[in-house]
Amino acid sequence: MWDEVFNICVDIMSILGDITGLTYNEINVIVFCILWPLHTLYLFSLSYKARKALYLLQKPNSYPKQLPFLFPVLSRVFNIKNK
Repeated sequence: MWDEVFNICVDIMSILGDITGLTYNEINVIVFCILWPLHTLYLFSLSYKARKALYLLQKPNSYPKQLPFLFPVLSRVFNIKNK
């Protein structure tokens, strides 16, 4: 099953290469070294904004000086404190 999924992904990237004129390796670098990390950072920023919005919904009369940069669970694990 995994081989079939992999082959489908390779075929898609090869088709993209044919359409754009790029090689498979160049498409691979663009997807996994540029687009995926940018998408991950985007989702991280959305998560931070959502946590901030939830904080403001729970405590409407106060504004957080600073929310933990990492997720709250990771902040507790690494003992990161807000100042």
